Amino acid sequence: MRNISLILSVLLMVLAGCAPIHVGPEISHDKLNQLVVGKTTKSEVIAMFGALPTGQSRSSIGTSTLTWTHTRKDYNPWIGIYLPAASDVVTVTFDKDDLVQSFNYGGYQGQRELSTGVGGPPDLNVKQ
Repeated sequence: MRNISLILSVLLMVLAGCAPIHVGPEISHDKLNQLVVGKTTKSEVIAMFGALPTGQSRSSIGTSTLTWTHTRKDYNPWIGIYLPAASDVVTVTFDKDDLVQSFNYGGYQGQRELSTGVGGPPDLNVKQ
């Protein structure tokens, strides 16, 4: 009986130490709802996400695009590694005056893909 208690205690400590890992800034729907086309500035968007973008580009006509990615990885004790469990990506395009021109949101949670919202609040209907 004592051995079973010891084994269970060790197992619980190992599993408790396997909390999810978050990579990149959290992309909340509250933040996305604050993006206003033609009004929100690039510096406001950067401050909103609180981290450097994971990707950026500039076009020949003066527009620029910034991308932020957030991934949550969960520990799989059966194979002993962390696997991606959810991902969010937001891409914001700015006009030549550094105002939001458009934005896209997409992501997945487990086996469910979230649809993409363009230029307004994201459409969070789940695709089956």
